[in-house]
Amino acid sequence: MKKIFSKFFLMLNHYINAIEHQIKGQEQGINPDILKTIRQALEAKMAVHVIYGNQHFTGTVIRFDQTKSQVVLENFKKSITLIIDLHEIKKIAVLPPRLQKIAES
Repeated sequence: MKKIFSKFFLMLNHYINAIEHQIKGQEQGINPDILKTIRQALEAKMAVHVIYGNQHFTGTVIRFDQTKSQVVLENFKKSITLIIDLHEIKKIAVLPPRLQKIAES
């Protein structure tokens, strides 16, 4: 009887650890290049083009909340504010200053 319970608890422990490992893997699944680009754009107040899901958005980064895994963007006319989950971002690129000037006017 002890052997049956010890095997059961061992299997249960492996199952629980596997689930915890999957959750940690999902939290750390954000591409470090994306985080680097967001921080760079936020510090320099540069415009970015973000591709997320099936959509895209061009604007400036207002806020970056790593605890909630969110980035807040605003378009150039400051009429649209968008909150994007970091896990949804497929690609992000900083706009060159020349394109930023064209988009702002």
